[in-house]
Amino acid sequence: MLQLGVLFRNATDRPLRYHVEQFDVVIGDRTIANPKFHSAEGLIPRAAQRRYFYPPFTREQIEAFIGKNPQGSITFEFRYGHPDGPFVRRLKMKLSISLVLASDKAAAADIILSESDDPV
Repeated sequence: MLQLGVLFRNATDRPLRYHVEQFDVVIGDRTIANPKFHSAEGLIPRAAQRRYFYPPFTREQIEAFIGKNPQGSITFEFRYGHPDGPFVRRLKMKLSISLVLASDKAAAADIILSESDDPV
């Protein structure tokens, strides 16, 4: 029913390999207990982008928010580096999200609450 994620863009001239250490989404007072991800790692080709999605919320999980504008958060931590070497950087972000959940469509806006991109 509702699935949120983040978009990562590789602005370098070489591919990047990433590993997801943490990825949490909260809508109002709801989250998915023990979320199952298809993969915790992936590649982003040079000058390309990839979306990484949180598992979808069911209609029952968000029913109370339909027709409203719930607030929430997205928190994630990714390690990344060249595919042939070790991970060299760690990106951490916390986003505040505002949603519009109509019965037939949804929209989202975010504000960065905190971010860091440090050597591993």
